[in-house]
Amino acid sequence: MNKWISYAASALLLCSCGKQMNFESLLTEAADKSRFGSFPEYLYQTRQAASGNIPDSSQNGKFIRTETGSTGKQEWVIMEDSGKGVLTHIQTVCFYKNPADTVGPEIAIYLDGKKNPEIRTNLFQLVKGQDFVKAPFAQAVGYLGNMYLPIPYAKGCKITLDREPHFYRIGYRSYEREDKPIRMKSFSLKAFNRKKTFIDKIADDVKNNSVKTEIPEEQAFIQEEPNRQQIQLSPKTKATLEMPQGNRAISCIRLKITAQEWQQALRSVILIGTFDQLENIWCPLGDFFGIATGMQPYDMWERSVQKDSSLVCRFVMPYREHASIAFQNLSNEKIKIDTEIETVERPWIEETSLYFFARWVNSGMTETHPNRDTELFRMKGKGYYIGHNLTSLMTGEQWQGYGTEKIYIDNDVQKRTPTFSANGLGDFYNETPNLKPNKKEAQNSLFLSLLMPDTQTTDTVPAIGYATWLQNRFADAILFENQIQVVMNPLSDTTTTHQWMKNEAVVFFYADSQSAYNQYKNTKEAARPIMTVQELREANIEAEKNN
Repeated sequence: MNKWISYAASALLLCSCGKQMNFESLLTEAADKSRFGSFPEYLYQTRQAASGNIPDSSQNGKFIRTETGSTGKQEWVIMEDSGKGVLTHIQTVCFYKNPADTVGPEIAIYLDGKKNPEIRTNLFQLVKGQDFVKAPFAQAVGYLGNMYLPIPYAKGCKITLDREPHFYRIGYRSYEREDKPIRMKSFSLKAFNRKKTFIDKIADDVKNNSVKTEIPEEQAFIQEEPNRQQIQLSPKTKATLEMPQGNRAISCIRLKITAQEWQQALRSVILIGTFDQLENIWCPLGDFFGIATGMQPYDMWERSVQKDSSLVCRFVMPYREHASIAFQNLSNEKIKIDTEIETVERPWIEETSLYFFARWVNSGMTETHPNRDTELFRMKGKGYYIGHNLTSLMTGEQWQGYGTEKIYIDNDVQKRTPTFSANGLGDFYNETPNLKPNKKEAQNSLFLSLLMPDTQTTDTVPAIGYATWLQNRFADAILFENQIQVVMNPLSDTTTTHQWMKNEAVVFFYADSQSAYNQYKNTKEAARPIMTVQELREANIEAEKNN
């Protein structure tokens, strides 16, 4: 058996015992999927600066202020934080106000109040992996660029652009906690350039989904032999696989489905995960993997769909004593599932250990007007929000990419002030503002992908059919200490008030055993045939007649 330990444990050794937190420990921590199974030793507040959401701004929330920069020219301040913190995510659409202008502004990142920036470069090149940060820590998906490299600062951070901002989102952590202060070493570009071997090793491990390293035996977790079984699911039946008992975690699930109506089987077979008597996973199998509405291979950091239709999940799922994975067949067809589930020994610590959750949200069709919020999940407790899938049915006449996504964390839930807010769901995933999605934007990356398996579209023709956006968080996972609420407000661009949209979502998060959350078990929608474009069009025609 192989002995292995997560990167998170290595990071803990680096930054505990009075040692400072630095770029190396933060990147090591971010590269480990299993870290979400434990609440962090050093708490922080998760924050965001985003276009359209800068408070107390007279410029429609696009920037904080203008000032003279280190070059003597005017700069637009788009993010500012004082004290200890870490930049975790920089995202922008890689054109400037229109798709033909792809040069982009210059970004400057000032650390610790210094007059000269630690980083000054072209914004688009930075987030597309064309500057000093390379893939997978900076990548373009469609028109959108994302940089996920953690950049720590000890006394503060300020980010500016040399042109008026267009669309951007910046995620960061603030470590200004009086209960347990930390020591933070600021990012240095010179030091970064000397760490090429270390960075390349982490990058290879992230791309290859490897988290193994050589460590002393007394600190190691034990990789156990995979549990391989073939399940024969008769119609309207359920099969349950029991996991080894004791302090453990499911580290990998591999599945292969055989069915006559393969696509419908992915919607009507429910994946159920129970951990210490808590049913934390209830989700149609295909929706969990983002392919309920069409097959398209992809390879992301925590899930993959292979060319032979095998499904692979690498979310780490800890438990204290008991765990089971069950499959419930809501269809009228006999289905075969080949399963392989890996478990590892993992200590369970009552004060800090967290469970994995996955919830499917499908309320059928929703009206485009009046504009309504759709709650994806709400929880009282502590944990991490780590990502979600969003699936939309496109008719070609309308695009569901407008609207907002709002995340309320801790005290902001009562204040009804979003901690995170993204204007335009299309912008938030990887779409072009004011344009309908097309095949050119259907791309796959480790942290953000757009799947358009069966849509009738070309590089320029709007999509007709289903599109699924898969987003998971790397260094930018959202930490909450007592409660969280995630809301989407999908809005069609149609001018009529009598139209329907079809949106579905799956949310992924970790939380403690004391958490109280809203559960979704929509067996009716899971059992019904997947809605077609024609059905949605007919529903819209009927809506017009009745109004």
